Amino acid sequence: MDSLSKAEYFDKLYALIDSSPDEAEDTNERNVKRKRIGEAVAEKSKKSSRVSDIKLVPENQRIFQDKTFFYIPNDAIASARKFRIDKARKYGATWTQEFGTGVTHVVVDKNLKYQDVLAYMKSSFNVDGIPEDMMLVNELYPLECIEHRFLVPPDQKLYMVEGSESVLGQKEQPPILNPKAGNLVDVRLPKEDSEERPGTPVVEEATQETSPSESLPKALNNTSDGTEVIDNPPPRKYADFGTEFNEVINIARNTRFVALDDEESDSRLGPDNSEDSDSEREASQAKAVAKSKKRPRSRQGGLHKDNFSCMKGGTGSASGKNPNDDCINAFLELAAFYERIRDTFRNMSYRKGATALRSQTRKITDYDEAREIFGIGHSLATKIVEFHRRGRLAKLEYTKLDGRDSIVQKFMKIYGVGASQADKWVDQGHKTLEDLVANVPLTENQKIGIAHYEDFNIRIPREEMHALGDIVKQAVAKIDPKVEATMGGSYRRGAKTSGDIDFMLTKPGTTSTLELLPFLHSLVTYLQNTGFLVAALAVPSYRSADAGSKWHGACKLPDNPIWRRIDLLLVPASEWGAALIYFTGDDIFNRSLRLLASKYDMRLNQRGLYEHCMRGKGRVKLTEGTLIKGLDERGIFERLGVPWRPPEERILN
Repeated sequence: MDSLSKAEYFDKLYALIDSSPDEAEDTNERNVKRKRIGEAVAEKSKKSSRVSDIKLVPENQRIFQDKTFFYIPNDAIASARKFRIDKARKYGATWTQEFGTGVTHVVVDKNLKYQDVLAYMKSSFNVDGIPEDMMLVNELYPLECIEHRFLVPPDQKLYMVEGSESVLGQKEQPPILNPKAGNLVDVRLPKEDSEERPGTPVVEEATQETSPSESLPKALNNTSDGTEVIDNPPPRKYADFGTEFNEVINIARNTRFVALDDEESDSRLGPDNSEDSDSEREASQAKAVAKSKKRPRSRQGGLHKDNFSCMKGGTGSASGKNPNDDCINAFLELAAFYERIRDTFRNMSYRKGATALRSQTRKITDYDEAREIFGIGHSLATKIVEFHRRGRLAKLEYTKLDGRDSIVQKFMKIYGVGASQADKWVDQGHKTLEDLVANVPLTENQKIGIAHYEDFNIRIPREEMHALGDIVKQAVAKIDPKVEATMGGSYRRGAKTSGDIDFMLTKPGTTSTLELLPFLHSLVTYLQNTGFLVAALAVPSYRSADAGSKWHGACKLPDNPIWRRIDLLLVPASEWGAALIYFTGDDIFNRSLRLLASKYDMRLNQRGLYEHCMRGKGRVKLTEGTLIKGLDERGIFERLGVPWRPPEERILN
């Protein structure tokens, strides 16, 4: 259109339509076609203006930076393909409409075979195949890279276009660049390990209309439900008015085959979902897989309460050697990795999978057998089979190759440092604690965390926990005998070691933490004067109405140089039972209790059990509900219909 005015552009277009060999058309029919062409062009213009409206992830997460993707079909007409294209672009990929030397990856729809690709390349670009410097992959490859957070080997069978194995199987793929680690790492698996995983997901794409490109082979002009659209007629020879004008001509030619009484416009792209959400992550992880098995519901349509983890309980490693321990440990390692990168959905998925496997008394090796276990879905079942066949998980090996992750882990063990801060420091090029001390403006708490890094990260033996706890209890009794002090966390669950000391403090008759603040002040002052408390890391103001209920700090035994982390938590008597549940854990047991409560339109938190709690879309809380249980720990179990579980039977991690 550079050399033509808009009026000249449409005059030439309509002249071509009017010169169509369909003499049976009357003037009215041609005018209707002209109107439809104009609407199609306007719609295409809207879509083109929207194509750049993508919100990119932070630069350090752009795994496709400097990568250029060419898609086959190379359009965003189908909503599922548009989702995949936008997702790749969000992570740094460039989507090109021109096939040339800059292309790094050719991404092909799963329903297409290698011969379809060859036919398309021949008819569109007069080439006999894919150039050797380009990666030919199917649509799963970009999604898997995003899931792993770095580039995975493209030469696995899972990512090959059907029919290309014999042609491309012997082709040597270059090592994969891990952008986070900042170097090249060869993470290719041995050839014997490249077998296709069982239950390979197949994308069921939304129905798509014909692509404007007339050069696509017949297979590219099929909708996803198997119905075939009408093939384009043999191409007519038109003068070359430029790429954009030729595309409009193709739209016009395709419009000839649409019934005139069809009022729907040409294809719709749908909303632009550029923001991540839980449902989007689930969609990308499952890749629109139809569930192979649906869990039966009760005949009354109610929930299967017996399937909730809190109904069964667990004693963790105390139950002895589990035949699935190796796979369980691999799942827990992956869960920890996803927790570090703040992927809550996958973190909990792998933790629940580990819990489900721990409940089995025999080794699980078969896909169908795994799918029968409550809490094991399609993805986890394939991982179980992979671990049984290979003795390892490729996904876990990829994470261990990421040198960045090990540095993030190290920094996150500093008191007062979370994942976001650790990421920022790594982005700045820091790799050691010494780097931080020398080059980073640290808070006082972070300085203490680094100075006592080893102390805070050594597990505390149960015998030492006893000794530390006795000192606190004796001080509590001396200051106010009516105050009750209970150690929570893993200590209350009977663990042999603990990460820190959690003390819950309450007094009969109290209904607010404000009533306990004066006591906390007296207790902390006393323990500091005796040399037991050696550092204050987070302190309530003692004056504000919302002063808070926690005191965080460090303590040590007499004649022992090792500092230990200690938290003092104030709990009103009216909330004592709920707080005992909450601060005893473990996290999976507590989540299971809260989920069960929500099924009864209740809400459970550290303050109590509430009924008549209403939630809206996305589980947004609409009403607080009415408090029905808070004081009695056993009473909350009974109200939910859960058998009483002593703390040592609440270990599901």
